[in-house]
Amino acid sequence: MTQQPDPTPAVLARALRHAVRFLRDLDRAPVAAAATVAGLRARLGRAFPERETDALTVTDELVADSEGGHDGSAGGRFFGWVIGRSPQRHSAPTGSRRRGTRTRGSAPAGRPRR
Repeated sequence: MTQQPDPTPAVLARALRHAVRFLRDLDRAPVAAAATVAGLRARLGRAFPERETDALTVTDELVADSEGGHDGSAGGRFFGWVIGRSPQRHSAPTGSRRRGTRTRGSAPAGRPRR
């Protein structure tokens, strides 16, 4: 039995190529996603193949099937707004802050957590 070469470097190189193309075309892309949720579900929700599919094909198909479903924004502020949260602002339930109690992660700025 021969050992198959590790596909990881090739898959990462392919993903990088897709990412670079996405960023290169960003100036011409619409800011809002162009695909509908129903369209994305139809493309991404297909049945798994009966046989194993190589990783490069899976990567290419995922990129093709999600085309139009990405927002045309690559700014750090946008990413932080969608994904990130401030521990001081969101870690404690609102009621506990009103009563003057703190939860772990809500220490005031400049004061280390214990």
